[in-house]
Amino acid sequence: MLTEAGGNICPASPSFYSRPQSFEELAAMVVDRALDLAGFELLL
Repeated sequence: MLTEAGGNICPASPSFYSRPQSFEELAAMVVDRALDLAGFELLL
């Protein structure tokens, strides 16, 4: 299993609790999550 070897699983499924208004907002949410898991610091 990937997780047993120390890997993370990040499904590309956006959450809708923030009520995104566009596709760009949905995509940004998934990208931000992936970058955060990869260890990048997000400057907002």
